[in-house]
Amino acid sequence: MTSTMNLNLDLYKAALLKRAAECRNDLEDVRKDVAIENTAEVMEQGIRAADREVAMERMETAYRQLRQVESALSRMERDEYGICLKCEDDIGQKRLDALPWAVLCVACQETAERLRGSGAALRRAA
Repeated sequence: MTSTMNLNLDLYKAALLKRAAECRNDLEDVRKDVAIENTAEVMEQGIRAADREVAMERMETAYRQLRQVESALSRMERDEYGICLKCEDDIGQKRLDALPWAVLCVACQETAERLRGSGAALRRAA
């Protein structure tokens, strides 16, 4: 595992700040898309409702991503960045290069995804 001491935190911080700004811009753009307009056409009302639903999903995604990025920046300030929240081992540099906001190492992430997948299968079977 890569020690967090060997990580170039300035590069990760810059990437996180850039992604946070992108998320905030996405949220602002989506807010404009969600504006409710009155129209007499029933068909147009349905189309606008569908557009708003898609926009709301985009907003939720951007907001979730922004929370993850802000959490990573907070961990960086507390000198906890790059440490897996589950096993407390170092998160690999390749993983952080791909996802600077990652909270789990690859092994713990794979376990979480397997558990999530088996939970979804159980819910479908019920």
